[in-house]
Amino acid sequence: MNNLICPNCGSPCSLEDVACPHCGQLLYVPELNALAAQAMAMELSNQSAAARLWQRALTLVPPNSPQAGMLRQRIQSLRPARSASGNWFAPSPSTATAIQRTLASLLLSLVCYSGLFWYWGGFTATDALLFGFGFVCLILVHEMGHVLAIRHYGMRASPPIFIPFVGAVINIPPPRDALEESVVGIGGPVLGTVGALLCFQLFRTFHSPLLLQLSFYGFAINLFNMLPVPPLDGGRITAAVTPWFWIPGLAAIVLLLVNHLINVIGLVILVFALPRIWQTLRHRSRAGDYYNVGAKATAVMGISYVLLCLILGGMMYYSYTLLPPGF
Repeated sequence: MNNLICPNCGSPCSLEDVACPHCGQLLYVPELNALAAQAMAMELSNQSAAARLWQRALTLVPPNSPQAGMLRQRIQSLRPARSASGNWFAPSPSTATAIQRTLASLLLSLVCYSGLFWYWGGFTATDALLFGFGFVCLILVHEMGHVLAIRHYGMRASPPIFIPFVGAVINIPPPRDALEESVVGIGGPVLGTVGALLCFQLFRTFHSPLLLQLSFYGFAINLFNMLPVPPLDGGRITAAVTPWFWIPGLAAIVLLLVNHLINVIGLVILVFALPRIWQTLRHRSRAGDYYNVGAKATAVMGISYVLLCLILGGMMYYSYTLLPPGF
């Protein structure tokens, strides 16, 4: 037999094809699901073997597809670091070591943020330390929203690593489709919004200016994260709506850069955003059914995205009106 039959449209496909050239449907979905299940089960005990399984899965998806890019990131995250002599370090860090790195990066961020608020924000040393602690806690709450969403799909995520003046990052398994990516993406801003709302409610109870400022920053940071451009959470969420939302998100980042409202962070976002936007919009037909999540899921994620943006924008404005003049 010299060809395959596409299970979606019934068109004949070459044995070399990994996706139907007519409808874009992936041809080896059962094999991919089996490899993904084996690799995820193997990651806890043998990351080298898991990386080899993900490498096999990589050969079954189009090379320029979003799935291929995410698989490459997953494979790279499982590979041990190379030493200066060219040898591979043997075992990957244990869970205890990963948690130690999380705590160390958290303390480093606490020192950096507290110093920033003390030096530039006019806080006393004590208030700066308290504010920095609350600020780091809000970032942690946001990241735990992603972790909970990942656990919802039965997957594992690495403990967050805090990066001063950037936020925090967690190692997320590659999503199986845009809906899964969208749900994982919205988990952070949802829980982050809850954290900011809690700070605002505590302000109304105890009338602490620090809590009011903390809630304002919480709303502002989560709202910025909702910009519809990858790798921000808004870009992940709108992947289930339409990747074309990434174009106005990209324009917003450029506008913020031009007006000097963001600087290095904006450039980093552009570096990560442009390749995926270009590859996705140019080779959308090769992405198989990654973005075909159904009309109901598209509507639910689109409405959820808009509502969350409205809540964050409204609360950010309201908390700002309560701040003292000159803030």
